[in-house]
Amino acid sequence: ELIQLSNNDEEKLGVSEILSSTRVKISRILEKVATNLADLGLGRFRILSGTYYSLREITKPDKKSWVEFKGYKIYVDPTEFVGRRVYRGSFHEDELVDKIRQEVEKGDRVVDIGAHIGSTALIFRKAVSEEGKVFCFEPNPESFEMLQSTIKKNDFDNFELFNQALGDSNGKVNLKHDSENTGRSSIKEAKKVNETFNVDLVEAKSKLEGLGELDWVKIDVEGAEYEIISNLGDGITSFKGIFLELHLDRLSDNELKQIYEILTTNGEIYTFNEFSAKEIMECPRDNLGVVWKNNTGEDIKSKENL
Repeated sequence: ELIQLSNNDEEKLGVSEILSSTRVKISRILEKVATNLADLGLGRFRILSGTYYSLREITKPDKKSWVEFKGYKIYVDPTEFVGRRVYRGSFHEDELVDKIRQEVEKGDRVVDIGAHIGSTALIFRKAVSEEGKVFCFEPNPESFEMLQSTIKKNDFDNFELFNQALGDSNGKVNLKHDSENTGRSSIKEAKKVNETFNVDLVEAKSKLEGLGELDWVKIDVEGAEYEIISNLGDGITSFKGIFLELHLDRLSDNELKQIYEILTTNGEIYTFNEFSAKEIMECPRDNLGVVWKNNTGEDIKSKENL
């Protein structure tokens, strides 16, 4: 009887996985259909857009799920912004992915500050392969648990995970949590807060120095960029480069100016769009993705304006 019950449980689990996988496939097909309709200018017709949104709601799960992402498994919450995009196969940071593929090499050692659920960390893992290493910092306890699950599921042994926020001092700090977009969790002021977590704050420079030689750093910390960059100072010259998301709506003009001075004194900045980094710094628009490159390294690739 015990063996039979075990088999039934396995059958139920198998059916559940098949249904979940089917939902993901349907949802991703719908996302492609919607994109094609928009490209053709047909999204304005209510009968088409209405049908699409109705079908999308039917296929949207109301709980956390495993999905395929860039060749790996990732644990996502489809009810919040980032998880919903990954679930539907429409990742929102494709420009960053392209830059990582261009620059990061097999065997590199990378730090992901603001790793969230691990979507970018998986891109880094693909780039550095088994020979490299990825260090992830994520202060949000809920996102960190999902990140842990993803790394364990993929059976990676070249990751180190830290449930900490990095900044310019050591101590405790309140992290504002937005359940509709957990990637917007921040130790700075937030537009929407559902919950607040008291998390560990660790001084960035000493923590990163303790990790040994590092090649690349990604910083996406929802407005706390100044505290990290200013703390690192000219110590950033020990890196090949930095993938940096500047949250202009959360940075003061003075903070932005000092970030610009530190980066340009020690290397060169390249934006992800048609504006020069200097134009953006002087006249802030929306959030800005940049790549900073160390101009003293002999093995840095050609510095074309990104």
